[in-house]
Amino acid sequence: MTHNSTETPQPGNHLPFTRDAAAGFMLGALGGIVGFSFSYLVVCFSLSALRARRLRRREQRELTELIEMMAFSESEHEP
Repeated sequence: MTHNSTETPQPGNHLPFTRDAAAGFMLGALGGIVGFSFSYLVVCFSLSALRARRLRRREQRELTELIEMMAFSESEHEP
């Protein structure tokens, strides 16, 4: 028996929403979960890359300062 949209729904034997509406709701919820997960991964990756770049810059700067200090101290000890 097919569902005819012109029939008046009987109070006792119908769902409060159609099967299509339920499927749309489930697909929307699934899309929201997938979208949130994807954006969360993008943000985590971006923050990780930014943190690594800052750490590399700091280490490079500290190494450069150490080399300059060593060169300066060697130049003081030369006759």
